[in-house]
Amino acid sequence: MSSFERISLALSIFVSAMLSYKCYIPPNTVPTKSDYPEGRIIWFSLILMLYTLQMAIILFPSHRSNFCAHPEGLNEELFRWSSWRTLTYLGLVWICAPLRIGAFSGLGENFTFVVTQPKKLVTTGVYSWIQHPSYTGVIGLRVADTILLQRADGVGACVLPESVARIPWLSDTVGALLMVPILMVAFVRVREEEKVLKDTFGREWETWHARTRRFVPGLF
Repeated sequence: MSSFERISLALSIFVSAMLSYKCYIPPNTVPTKSDYPEGRIIWFSLILMLYTLQMAIILFPSHRSNFCAHPEGLNEELFRWSSWRTLTYLGLVWICAPLRIGAFSGLGENFTFVVTQPKKLVTTGVYSWIQHPSYTGVIGLRVADTILLQRADGVGACVLPESVARIPWLSDTVGALLMVPILMVAFVRVREEEKVLKDTFGREWETWHARTRRFVPGLF
């Protein structure tokens, strides 16, 4: 790739990182030590490291051995504009992140990371299309990460031997397994939230629920 292509791709990854970070910060609370337990801090640190390595590999192709233990295991297609994985990743982030942030904005002070009783039923903005845009957004972001960042032959190859990083089915299998608990938690939370909304708003919620989809407009 040319210098312009490398810089523009790295900047696109950086913007995606900022959008993703915004999506995981509670919009209505002041972060305290109790808000970010050790597990969450470790998770954010790992994600930050993945983004940093991804950008470094793109920007400094001739110096990869300085910060990557096994550069021979890297799949070059994951660090190019022309890769379908790169384009799919960016597309998902730039669609799903604004969707989740739009959910933050639409609910205002009613949006929390725990199930609480809302003061009013919001049916405008993004909520006029789907009922749970926040979950659509965050699941889309996680899928995006598994497509590009969390691959054994991507930045994972910096720490994994080439023989492991190049196993054809490894990244997709691990990515699919990591999605299972996320989908399970989302399913439980959706059921809990819908029960609270139905109990609180009754007929108003039932009417809105009947004319909109849960996650994808017009489909599901």
